[in-house]
Amino acid sequence: MAWLAFVSAALACAPPPPASEGAPPRMYALSDSGRRVALLDPATGRTTLQVPLAATTGQLAPGPRGGVVLLPAPPLAGGGAQAIHLLTLRGARPTEQSSLSMGAVPLGSTVRDALLAADGGRHAAVVHHVAPDAYGGRCRLVVVDLDSERRLMARAVCGAIERAVGVALEETVSGPVVYASIEDAQGSAGGGSAGGGSAGGGSAGGGRIVAFSASGETLASRRLEGSPGQVALGARGAGAERRLYVVETLARPEDTEPAQPYAGRLLELVPETLETVRAHALPFAPAQMAVAADGVAYVLSHDVLHRTAATSSAPSLPAAIRLPGPVVALVVTSDRVYVAAAYEPRLWVVDRRTGRLAGFVSAHGGVSALLLAE
Repeated sequence: MAWLAFVSAALACAPPPPASEGAPPRMYALSDSGRRVALLDPATGRTTLQVPLAATTGQLAPGPRGGVVLLPAPPLAGGGAQAIHLLTLRGARPTEQSSLSMGAVPLGSTVRDALLAADGGRHAAVVHHVAPDAYGGRCRLVVVDLDSERRLMARAVCGAIERAVGVALEETVSGPVVYASIEDAQGSAGGGSAGGGSAGGGSAGGGRIVAFSASGETLASRRLEGSPGQVALGARGAGAERRLYVVETLARPEDTEPAQPYAGRLLELVPETLETVRAHALPFAPAQMAVAADGVAYVLSHDVLHRTAATSSAPSLPAAIRLPGPVVALVVTSDRVYVAAAYEPRLWVVDRRTGRLAGFVSAHGGVSALLLAE
């Protein structure tokens, strides 16, 4: 499938000292306005390989065998037919001569405001919006098998006045489980962000979190007090229990008269029951979220990186770090947080051990999304 071509590039950078061992094996960046996928060294942030894409890509998710799942950006003039793609760079250290595996799974309908999720296994999920009353609701959930390149399930998950704003997928011994955050859309403005949902915009009028099996069965459902946003599963490892993280907006400035500050929470839920383990206050509308293997969550808002403390975390570390400028994406390794600048071709590097900005890495063409693939 001649959808991709290899190009290698060496980028000049000024990185901080290398990170310690134990970093995830592969880190991907979406650059050049979605026209390239770059393979980065998690220990230094240096670009080791770039893969030009024939179709502009909007979202990334971890695929099997250290690969990456790609969701092309929709056409500018509304929705259109789409497929999700699996890119696998073979070999422990892919190079220009590495063999390339590429597959595609059609989603089977016109796709609008799509959100992609995968967990590094053989499955991926896309939740997307459709015309009113189509498929029985405003949005549809599609689960696909990446190895066989076929759809396992497609079903409506939203009512007439609801919209999906976040999605996450977990591979379990009994098959994939998909978690969707569904907002009451009546009076809301706009859709979820391309990075996986948004807590900003519109009324904080409520919503729900739902867990689905690969067959479409509802495994658990919970209504929230506020509006749900992005959802993410905590990484496995470092002895931390697996948790589902959900952004919940309680009030937005535009909801009150006179306008009051944003108020929200980051909820940690038990994935099987959706019960709350703990809640962290969020004094700002978050744009992106990533969770470390030790259960510490990092949240971006404009030019601030906010850190939620785990029970075992050192209390001396700062809860928030102001970055040199607006940022658009982040990824967390064992020792570092890489944050993509919005208007500069660089990644800011935060040392997780000190909680301080440690430097930057140059990123040719700018970065719009970051991803770790086990």
